[in-house]
Amino acid sequence: TRFTAKMMPLLQLVGPSQSFISGNLAVDERADPMTRQLTAQQGTVSMALIPIAIGTDWLGVITIASAKEDYFDDYKLHLYQTLADQGAIALRAARLRAEVQKRASELQTVAEVGTAAATILDPDQLLAQVVELTKTNFGLYHAHIYLINETGESLELAAGAGEAGAQMKAQGWQIAAGSETSLVARAFRSREGVIANDVRAAPDFLPNPLLPDTRSELAVPLIAGERVLGVLDVQSDQVDHFTDEDVAIQTTLASQIATALQNAHLYTEEQNARAFYNSIIDNLPVGVWAVDQQFRPLLVNPAGQAMMGREIEDEHGQSYVEQYDVVHLDTGEHYDETDLPLVKTVT
Repeated sequence: TRFTAKMMPLLQLVGPSQSFISGNLAVDERADPMTRQLTAQQGTVSMALIPIAIGTDWLGVITIASAKEDYFDDYKLHLYQTLADQGAIALRAARLRAEVQKRASELQTVAEVGTAAATILDPDQLLAQVVELTKTNFGLYHAHIYLINETGESLELAAGAGEAGAQMKAQGWQIAAGSETSLVARAFRSREGVIANDVRAAPDFLPNPLLPDTRSELAVPLIAGERVLGVLDVQSDQVDHFTDEDVAIQTTLASQIATALQNAHLYTEEQNARAFYNSIIDNLPVGVWAVDQQFRPLLVNPAGQAMMGREIEDEHGQSYVEQYDVVHLDTGEHYDETDLPLVKTVT
């Protein structure tokens, strides 16, 4: 369902940095006559339209309505602006996630591993799946991923293929980021892929008793933007297994993994923010509705459902509230739905 400016003329008074606040719509000259009439029918006296925006990027608008005159004080407006800001962050994160997934799905190289990385939103599951697919699809002896810890001092094993990887993770395997005897640490510091095609002759190879047959190793950094998240490390049981082409391929894969991992963390953060945001909205004593910039329903709280009295389907097909009729107070004639000056909705 989409809503036009004709159906919600008050939205023309709202911009990315401009809210509409009214303590009494019945006497507010900024409100058109049909809006004042309809809101009076519904018992709305005070109303606030607060933009959901980040900078000049306008994502939508939150509508708050109250049956009390002069309902909005500085504290309430600050609270609702905070909610709008949180909503903007959540919407931006969701859009970013969708864009990252789209870009990743378009990449044709390392197709199966890349697809898995782009579609799994749980970070642990994502990394576990990636290392198994990397080992299997590239015919490797082993594959694992290290992530830098919060202090930036240690690279901690986040996922490893097979039984050896599971044991290493259970043991809390980690490598000092400054280690001079680790290919993984060198790849992290240099931000470039590094190869040891005969590990027994490499001065910075760190032997692992759980991987006794490793003969060559390739490590590439996981880079998202300017940040190095960790290292993808792959190993072969053959000497001279890796080439410069392998570095390019694994670097492409590592880039996809880093993007998908960042996306998965964003998704988790967005879900947590949304849960917090919705819990506040659902418990507000006033009706709250929101639509996006195309006037599609985004959000409705229980108080809003009780006040709205009109069945609306959001973009996911979910319906809210039961049908009602809107009529002119003077003539008793029904409004045509396309002529409604105000429609209140939520997600």
